[in-house]
Amino acid sequence: MKRALGFEGVALAFGNPDFRLYALASIPSLLGTWIQRVAVLWLAWELTESGTWLGVLAFADMLPVIVITPIAGAFADRLDRLASSRLLQYGMSAQALALASLVLAGMITIEVLVLLTFVSGILHAIFHPFRQALIANMVRPPELVGAIAVNSMMWQAARSIGPALAGVAILAWGAGVAIAINVVTYVPFLIALHLISVRRHEAVGGKSLAAIPREIVDGIRLAASHPAIGPIFVLLFAISLAGRAATELLPGFAGAVFERDAMGLAWLTSAGGVGAMLGALFAVRRSTPERLPRRVIGSAVLLVAALAGFVATDIFALALPCLALSAFALAMGGVGIQTIVQYTVPEAFRGRVLGLYGLLWLGCPAVGLLAVGALADVWGFQAALASALLLPAAAWVWIAGRRRGIEAGLAPP
Repeated sequence: MKRALGFEGVALAFGNPDFRLYALASIPSLLGTWIQRVAVLWLAWELTESGTWLGVLAFADMLPVIVITPIAGAFADRLDRLASSRLLQYGMSAQALALASLVLAGMITIEVLVLLTFVSGILHAIFHPFRQALIANMVRPPELVGAIAVNSMMWQAARSIGPALAGVAILAWGAGVAIAINVVTYVPFLIALHLISVRRHEAVGGKSLAAIPREIVDGIRLAASHPAIGPIFVLLFAISLAGRAATELLPGFAGAVFERDAMGLAWLTSAGGVGAMLGALFAVRRSTPERLPRRVIGSAVLLVAALAGFVATDIFALALPCLALSAFALAMGGVGIQTIVQYTVPEAFRGRVLGLYGLLWLGCPAVGLLAVGALADVWGFQAALASALLLPAAAWVWIAGRRRGIEAGLAPP
């Protein structure tokens, strides 16, 4: 099979009408997600001015991923992925509406904010493997690499633009209006989910829920024993911890280190978004699978170096390019890792392995991030984030000697 790669693959993926509609409708929804995310982080900082509470909020958001995503991955191999995605999007829009209403009514507290963030985390934890697997069912095999790249670039573009919009909205109208904007952005995405059609995958397992634990274990066993997926998942966890720690602690950096307001936070987050978007574009260009392991491993080195520069300065103008470079490295590595996983995983295991991907990318770092947030109140934000860089540095040392084995395991299923 001839593989469509690089920008040619992106063009080929956009030639698929269902994927094109899905992708375009995702743009406002992703922008709204980042607007609400920044608004919630800033609201938590305004309510508490505490690194510990920022860590608690991030933990509440990501803890469900640890518990739920592997189970959701098993259900993504059993259930109708499109119908399930529609239902979950209705739930997410309802959560955003409830949060916006409480903030606008002046009834929000940090405890309620954490609770609603936990609810959001549950819904996103369930949705993650469904969304990732749905893309593979929407496109033909030659379009898959390009579709993954488009999905990542849209996310990174929203990460770049959304925080800037959030900063403007928060300063002009307040966090409640910013969150209400996110409610509206669900509408076009829900319409698209009702218009597109996807290939139905062959369901795994029967109707018995008793088989779910065994199916999850089978997915873990396949990922751990796979010569490419297993080692790359180790690196995924390490770089996601450092990257997530930097992202979740940005309100503290903006307020305590750089002495900036909500617009300062928007500048930091947008700098990260610009770097991430460029990183995703770089990852797509000439993104042959054979190049991916070397590029992914190299991204870990760049991430550590860039974040070391970020924590070493309290000069805002110097911090912005360091943060952008770290996001460039994280996105480059993230696109490469997701492509390796989607490209090599057997279809029967796709939901479960992508559930593990979500667990390592979004969930497991929550435990470490809670500790980093607490350390920020004791050591300061710069020293706390610096401590998180030890893990990706160690992971790079471990995985560098395994690159050839990963390359040998890249044959598609």
